[in-house]
Amino acid sequence: MKKISIFFTAAFFFFTTATVNADSDDYKKFFIGAGGSYGIENFDDGGDFDNSWGVNAKIGYHPIEILAVQFDYDYLWEFEDNDFFNGKAEIDIMTYILSLKGNFPVKWYNVISPFIIVGGGIMDADADFNSNNSSENKTDWCGKIGGGFDFFFTENFSANLEGNYTLGFGDLEDIQYFHFILGVVFRFDMPTGKHEF
Repeated sequence: MKKISIFFTAAFFFFTTATVNADSDDYKKFFIGAGGSYGIENFDDGGDFDNSWGVNAKIGYHPIEILAVQFDYDYLWEFEDNDFFNGKAEIDIMTYILSLKGNFPVKWYNVISPFIIVGGGIMDADADFNSNNSSENKTDWCGKIGGGFDFFFTENFSANLEGNYTLGFGDLEDIQYFHFILGVVFRFDMPTGKHEF
């Protein structure tokens, strides 16, 4: 808990100073993206689950160049344990997370931009147990902390690599995992000028 508090304090300091120091207006403000992901389980439920592949989709907005508000949808399917209390268990996880993403105010080789990301949202977990032919669904709050790199190919197109630690709260406090995402992003601006309706 102490480490998490230190991280959030550092993240708050970074986002605050980034907002003060950023003054460029030559950037694309909106973005959408998609990619694949891999989850490494760290569940605290007495099982021994396999890791899981998944998909990611995101949309976001840059109020300033190095700070973004980002919404992510993630789906990880079939964390699987073939010997879960003498039976097989499978867990599918969906998350809906709103995050603050801060890029450091420097680009390595003018194309690589490191970032940190902090967010919170909703986690939905579906579990199937074949030992007693039952299933269970739980939904609760979740959070994530992490970082990564944006790789800029052009002004509009980039790739991003993110690693984060995602953890559930409340009824899903046993669900925790390391999450790695690789995807592509399209950046754009909304048309300006007068619009008639």
